[in-house]
Amino acid sequence: MDEIVQDRLISTGFILGVALLSSDGNCSYVTGDIAIEQDWESFLNLFTTPNDVTTLHLKSDLQFTVFRKTECSVYGISEGTQRGLVVCSYPHGVIVCLCSGAPNIMNKAIPLIEQFVESLR
Repeated sequence: MDEIVQDRLISTGFILGVALLSSDGNCSYVTGDIAIEQDWESFLNLFTTPNDVTTLHLKSDLQFTVFRKTECSVYGISEGTQRGLVVCSYPHGVIVCLCSGAPNIMNKAIPLIEQFVESLR
């Protein structure tokens, strides 16, 4: 998995970290600028419980304001648009991606991440 994530996501330079979560809430893979110690269950709950979440948090004290939510994805941006967070569900769990937050970069990152998630389905 590491080689695939590195080649298809991290090597872009604008996806800074990736975590793959299993459907039981365990982090099965993490790389880059995402710390392993997170409240991973909160990311799973985005898709398993009804909620109107408006913010997402990483333990690195980054807070993200949700700017779009679909049935299988949540997109957030940090204050000052320094970082973006993309959270997507797939049949075996959830992928969490930390991105460079500049709006033009998020426009590139989102489709790339969604294509990667589609390949996991």
